[in-house]
Amino acid sequence: MQVNLGPLLRLPQLCLPHSKQGAIRAVSSVHVQQAATNVIPYAVSKGTTEAFVRGLS
Repeated sequence: MQVNLGPLLRLPQLCLPHSKQGAIRAVSSVHVQQAATNVIPYAVSKGTTEAFVRGLS
C-alpha cells in the first residue's frame, strides 16, 4: 500500500501550492474491476488510488 499510495498522498501536498492550475494523473489497473484471488492486495491499493483521485477532483 505504501508504494502505491505514499507518493500519491504526498505529491499533491508538495505541488499544489506552487501550481496555478494543473492535473493529477494516477495509474490504475484492470484488477480494480476484475480482481483475481491472488491479486487482492494489489487491487485494493489501485482501487484506493482511483477513489483518492476522484475525491481530489
